[in-house]
Parts: sequence; structure tokens; C-alpha cells
Amino acid sequence: MTNPIKQLPPLILASASIYRQELLSRLHLPFTVQTSDFDEREYESILVDYSPIEKAKLLAYGKLRAVKEKMKKENDINDDSVNNNVIIASDQYAYVVATKNPLHKPETIENNKKQLQELSGQEVCFETSVVVSYQGQLWTDVVPTFITFRQLDEEKINRYVSLEPALDCTGGAKLEGLGISLIKKFQSEDPTAIIGLPLISLSFILRQIGFPV
Repeated sequence: MTNPIKQLPPLILASASIYRQELLSRLHLPFTVQTSDFDEREYESILVDYSPIEKAKLLAYGKLRAVKEKMKKENDINDDSVNNNVIIASDQYAYVVATKNPLHKPETIENNKKQLQELSGQEVCFETSVVVSYQGQLWTDVVPTFITFRQLDEEKINRYVSLEPALDCTGGAKLEGLGISLIKKFQSEDPTAIIGLPLISLSFILRQIGFPV
């Protein structure tokens, strides 16, 4: 019997994130990874007047365009050849609900501690976008996740950071790990969205294209 997956177009994940790669692998579909030099922070600076949902969506579009351009240059191919691939891009825009202040990856231990101090007792919204491109068509969705942090004193924060520094996680806590212990309340239609790739929405999109998800 012919494997139907082999008859489908190549699936490409436009992300260097190990978290997104792990999430996509859960669907048991063969895929490759294509990264770009897309600068999220620089791009975000031009989106000041947009809503959080629009920012998340436009950041994913930016990644998608950057990856397409890189594929054309590296492989010396045209737009039609690039569009024969199913390309998945995703991004996340997070902010404190009360202040609307945006959040970023801590990147250092001190920033990790400082961010958790600022989020103590606060509600945070993570808008996670997914954009899929194939043959000139675009599918997109944005999934919100609302998280309320517990009251965190210095001892709790220091203990968490010493055991599981979350330097590459927006918000400074790995919710798929020990970071879940810092959370008072979690609300989302898709638990995978907070990790970086909303698989419920993505599965729906891929089924529309013809993937057996």
C-alpha cells in the first residue's frame, strides 16, 4: 500500500525553536526545519499601534516571508517552487494584562528573576499565532492563553531559577516543567499554544490541505 504522506507536499517548519519542533513532531508527519535571520525585537518596534493579536500574527508573517526569501536565495529557486512547500510559521506576543507591558525572553539569570518579580500575582496574556502557506494561500489563527501567577517571594523565585532557569521562555517560566508550580490559574482553548505552536488550530489547517492528521 502506498504511504499517503509521501504523496503530500513537503512540510517545513520556519523556526529554530526546539519547543516548536517537539510540538510539531507530535503529529507524526515528516518535516524539515528552515530558519532565518528574522529579528523579532526589531520588527516588533514597528508594530506599536497594532493590537496584541495583530502583533502576534504579523510577527509570524514576518518569519514566513524571511524564510521564503532565504529558501529562494539558498536554493536559487523562484516563488512558485517555494510555494509548492507547506510552510508553518508561528510566534507569540505576551503582555501583562493590567499594564499592557510586553514581555520578552529573559536571556539572563538576573532578568529571569526580575521578570518573575514583576509577574508575581499578575495576569499575563500570551497571544500565539500560527500561519501556514501553500500554493499562494494563507491560513492563520491566533490562540490566547491567560495565566495568573501566584504571589512569588524572593525565596520562591530564587529556588525556581536555580532549579530550572527559563532564559529562553517569555515570562521566565517553563510551564511544561517546574514552572507550572508558579501558576495559580491557566485558561486556554489549546494547551499547546503556550509552549509556542497551537496544535489544535494547526491540525485543522493541515487537514484542510490534505494531511492525515
